[in-house]
Amino acid sequence: MKNISFSIALLFVFSFCITGSLCGQNEVTETKKVKVVEVMPRFPGCENSRDSDKEKERCAKNQMYKFVYKNLEYPKEAIANCIEGNCVVQFFITSEGDISKIKLVRDIGGGCGEASLKVINQMNFMKEKWIPGLSGGEPIDVKYTLVIKFKSSPELKRKYNCK
Repeated sequence: MKNISFSIALLFVFSFCITGSLCGQNEVTETKKVKVVEVMPRFPGCENSRDSDKEKERCAKNQMYKFVYKNLEYPKEAIANCIEGNCVVQFFITSEGDISKIKLVRDIGGGCGEASLKVINQMNFMKEKWIPGLSGGEPIDVKYTLVIKFKSSPELKRKYNCK
């Protein structure tokens, strides 16, 4: 998994609003309607820092990238069939910092969608939970959108005659 010679690029898309498709409609969580998220949820690992909130946010994004890079496996079927592209996953970060309602919005096939869902689900088994988003000083559920890009290395492209 860790030593497979391929490159995975991860694109990160925040969804500040609680959305219907990709930002537009407001959705109702189990607890209440929220129109504005004052503080976005953050991936754990940077809360002990004395840095500014902006620096903590940047650190949290980097920690999330590291987690995904470490745990995401490029499916062999996708590699062998020269499948590259973006999978889009949406999920909620609950007011308790858990991941829920994981949904694959876009799948490129070859097992990439399943691999994307698997890595997001693994976040529920980390030692630390996400730092929940806040509205009015209260923790809330926030919809999050993550774009995961699968791209083969030049070596694998040559091996499988991909263009």
